[in-house]
Amino acid sequence: MRPGALSIAGMLLVALLGRGAPVFAAESKVEVQIGKVQALVTSKEKPRTELRKAIGSELAELLILVLPKETPPAQVLGVVDLCLFYRRADPDPWLHDKMAEILEQLRDTHGDLIADHVRKGLKNEPDWRVRDWIVRLVASLAPPDRFAFFSATWDRDVNPYVRETALEMVGEHGLRVDENQVDAIMRVIGDAEQDWQRHVAAIRALAKAARQSAAPVTRKAAQKLAAQVAEAEWSPRQRELVAALRRLTGAGSLEEHAPFQRRAEYWRRVMEFDSRNRPLADLSLKGLAPTPGPTLFGRPIVERRALFLVDISESMLAPLDRGDVDKVAREHWADVPAARVAETKTRLDAVCLELERAVNAAPGAQGFTVVVFAETAAALDLRFLSTNDDRAKLIARLANVRAGRDPLRPGGISNLAAALDRCLALDTSGTETRADQLSDYNRRDGPQAIYLLSDGDYTTTPFVGNHNAFVADFQGVNRYRRLVVHTFPLPGAGAARSFLSHLATETGGAFTKVLK
Repeated sequence: MRPGALSIAGMLLVALLGRGAPVFAAESKVEVQIGKVQALVTSKEKPRTELRKAIGSELAELLILVLPKETPPAQVLGVVDLCLFYRRADPDPWLHDKMAEILEQLRDTHGDLIADHVRKGLKNEPDWRVRDWIVRLVASLAPPDRFAFFSATWDRDVNPYVRETALEMVGEHGLRVDENQVDAIMRVIGDAEQDWQRHVAAIRALAKAARQSAAPVTRKAAQKLAAQVAEAEWSPRQRELVAALRRLTGAGSLEEHAPFQRRAEYWRRVMEFDSRNRPLADLSLKGLAPTPGPTLFGRPIVERRALFLVDISESMLAPLDRGDVDKVAREHWADVPAARVAETKTRLDAVCLELERAVNAAPGAQGFTVVVFAETAAALDLRFLSTNDDRAKLIARLANVRAGRDPLRPGGISNLAAALDRCLALDTSGTETRADQLSDYNRRDGPQAIYLLSDGDYTTTPFVGNHNAFVADFQGVNRYRRLVVHTFPLPGAGAARSFLSHLATETGGAFTKVLK
């Protein structure tokens, strides 16, 4: 243990637990154990993997000491404040998860005490990430007045992500809501000042919570959501509205709602290929043909602003097996001249041909851009292009990249981390902004989805070989943008298919095999 660790822990606990609460003896086992954890967490002498193992062991010992019901409140709250302190001070997500596990295991014996303590501290907590964590913690502790706490948080917290989390927790933990609470959630859905991510969180919360409640509440929620469907604009919000209606009203009954009936054909196309890939057979809409529109290897592109992320690393120049080309042609390229199919020799050739088909089939309301990546990533155009002339220029430049006639040339290894960072920074104003510095404007008006076309795994990140860590790191930054990533493993992807499937699932996107 490093010198001074115990005294630092002691001073921290005295400062945090003052307020007239009894402070436990300086030599108590709990304080000694907190000192050990503090010393390990702040240590720079061991590799992180060794430290994590040691920290996990000491935290387990600490938990054993504070689990008994007769543990003095000051000692329990000392552990709580230690957890919050490190949630604020240390960026390691592994440590955050461990601290959360400790507090969750204290729930049965000291849940009310912990919930009351952290809720009192929420108002004066300066770090929004800690406030966000507190909201999730209160949800897991299940105090009796959770809805009032969540409602106050989504109304008053200055940070949009904390407000969004408060909404998510209503549905996540199966709260039963009454008519007044339905109205409170509907006010968020109908508030034009809220961005679509918060609308989606409120829609999900209402659908999940109302299902736990009495039938009249469910009917009222369904009527209100049906009215919202009639006014919905083209965005991810639409899919959530219809999915929520389906959960609330049951199979086959959505057609009773006139607003839904008027737009059923469009909804069929959107929902048939939603992020959960559930067909609409249960909605009795089998007779409705999908609306024609752009597709990418058979999957409709429904977003208003779509970003194509194209791998141009060395492996993408590998020749395609002729049988694979013929199979893709049979499945997707019935309208492509045979001579053009014959020119498709490499994986990158196939991607360029498919993107050209998708862009040419899109209506004027849709905008596209392309980001290519190998060791570095570059946007072919920072704008989302919707006019035919602009799209033609975009496709022509991509063809030049493929042919080696552009300063951006294929080759090298694939740095997907840099490519995803570049995508998160794009917005419709033709500029790039760090994801954690996005304004409300360019958060709403940036890309709505990434379509990732690649034949392999990432190779140049700190997380090589650890798919879970890679996706968790991306999702940490993606929280500011909330982009879905649809993945399309090309022939030759091999073992990378499992990673691409995981990335799509975790972001709410779809995993589509180019060759079935």
